Parts: sequence; C-alpha cells; structure tokens
Amino acid sequence: MPELKEIITQEKIQRQQELMETLEEYFTRGVDQKKFVDVSRIPLICQDIKGIHSFMRDINDKLDKKFVTKDSFWPVKTLVYGAAGTMLASILLALIYLVINK
Repeated sequence: MPELKEIITQEKIQRQQELMETLEEYFTRGVDQKKFVDVSRIPLICQDIKGIHSFMRDINDKLDKKFVTKDSFWPVKTLVYGAAGTMLASILLALIYLVINK
C-alpha cells in the first residue's frame, strides 16, 4: 500500500505541474511580442466602452435637436437657389443689355 500512496502522490504532483505549465503558457502567450491582454485593465476597458456609448448617444441627441433632415430642408434650399438664380440671371441680362445698347 505505501507504494500506491507514493504513486498517487507523484501522479498528483505531475498533474499539478502540467496544469501550472499549461496555465503559464496560456496566460503568458504573446508577452515577448507584447501582445497580451492585461486582465487588470478589463474593467477600465469596459468603462471606456460605456463612455463611448454615452458619448455617441449624446451626439445622436444633439444631431436630432440641432440639425434638420434633407426633406425638411428642401423648401429652404429651393427658395435660396431660386433667389440666387434670379439675381444671377438679372445681372447677366443687364450685362447683355449694356453690350447690345452700345
């Protein structure tokens, strides 16, 4: 029986060593290339993402309140382009009139 206990103890130690090696390999992957996730920074990353979502929501609210859609801007655009076109046409016609009368 002492031999069996010794074998079980050695097997247990070997399994623990294998587990530690596997965990170390998994969690230190990419350390040489500095490509790893610092687990302690995960809460900070989550806070940053929440802040970005909040900022985007604020921007969307401001866009909805301060800016108009193309459909609601269409009448204003038509009036301004019409007035500018009328002024440009009157200037061109005046120049043509001056050229013809001389």
